[in-house]
Amino acid sequence: MLAILVMALLASAAAYSFAAPLRAARARQVVDQLMACDAAARRYSRDSGRAERLSFDPVAGVVDRHGGAQLQFREVFPSSIRIEDVFVNRRIYRKAQADIDFSIRGFSPTYAVHVVGPGLDRWVIFAGLSGETSVVADEEAVRSAIENNALPARHNLD
Repeated sequence: MLAILVMALLASAAAYSFAAPLRAARARQVVDQLMACDAAARRYSRDSGRAERLSFDPVAGVVDRHGGAQLQFREVFPSSIRIEDVFVNRRIYRKAQADIDFSIRGFSPTYAVHVVGPGLDRWVIFAGLSGETSVVADEEAVRSAIENNALPARHNLD
């Protein structure tokens, strides 16, 4: 009986020690997915010569890329991670669908996406002209970046 108790304690300690690195990896994965969606919309709009649109649907937990009127690609996020807000054109879409339009040259307005989940509460900011990204923890930095059209310094997710 004592051996079973010791084994159970060791197993729970091992599971606990792996939880934080797994949360950090999932957070990085979600940020990478967002960056890939933005980069694809910019690239396809330039390559095809047609406007693209990213649609963020926080209720469904998806990002859709539309080329013209057609759905081109759908990115589904893990159920534990949710898109909380999208900030574009000085407007915050709180738990509501938001669309980001990309010109035929791959330009968009500067915008930010707020992602929340276990071990994750970050804003990912995308510069409209360059597509450069920055990850920040507070909404004030997002507001400043969008109003001044300048990204804050990059931050780590850890």
